[in-house]
This record gives sequence, structure tokens and C-alpha cells, in this order.
Amino acid sequence: MQLEPISKDKAAQLAASGIITQQEAANLSGYSHQRISQLVRDIKTNPDHKEFVDKKADILEALQGKIVDFISDDDIKKASLQQKIISTSVLQDKIEQIRGVSQSLSDNQINVLINNVVNNYVVKDTHQPEIIDVQDIPQEIAKQINEL
Repeated sequence: MQLEPISKDKAAQLAASGIITQQEAANLSGYSHQRISQLVRDIKTNPDHKEFVDKKADILEALQGKIVDFISDDDIKKASLQQKIISTSVLQDKIEQIRGVSQSLSDNQINVLINNVVNNYVVKDTHQPEIIDVQDIPQEIAKQINEL
């Protein structure tokens, strides 16, 4: 499979940010390694780039706030089940990172979470899901599972 070439500027930006190597950028853009290296050097010495790198966390946090402010309850309701599950999982990971909580789930915890999602959102019958012994699930995760 062959990829379409990308612009030298995009390639240099990707290399400057460390997403790809300068050689990969050269290969993807069709420009020489030397030209890409020069562009990367220009980007890294650009005062706007340096300011962005220095303040990246603050800039991204402000952007995050704007995005969250524009998400309505209707937007959440319109999201697919898969989008809701993935979003919830990503948010949980970030919450745990911020709180310094362990981020690894046991196989049993994952199975319990999947069973709860399936029983509460996928299965259309009216019977209550079978109660599962969840003693080894951290209280914070168990609380979220019960709130599903």
C-alpha cells in the first residue's frame, strides 16, 4: 500500500512535534532529508512555535474547556452506544491519571463492566441482570458501574 505524499510543511510539522522522524517526513513528502531538517529547524526556532510548546498544556486545557462547554445533553443523547462507551472509558482513564489511581483493570473487572453495559444498554428484555460478585473491584469503579 502506497501513501499519498503530504506537503513539506505538514511533514516538517509532524517531524518537529516528534510524531514522525525527519527521514519519515522526507519519505512522505518527497523532499530531501536536508530540506525537511531545515524546515524543522525553522519551526523550532520560530517564536510562535516555542511559545506554543512552552504553553501547550494551558492552550489545550483552554480548548478542552471550550469543547466541553459546547457539548449539550442532546449531543450526548445522540451519541451512539459505542461512542458513549469509548468516551466514558477515556474519561475514566484521565480521571484516574489525575487522581493517581491505578489504571489497570483485572480480567474480572473488565468482564463485569462489559456484562453491565450489555445487560443495561444492549439487551432489550426487562429482567434484571444477574448479580455478580465484585469484591475485587475498586469502590470508585464499582460505583460507576452501579450508576450505569
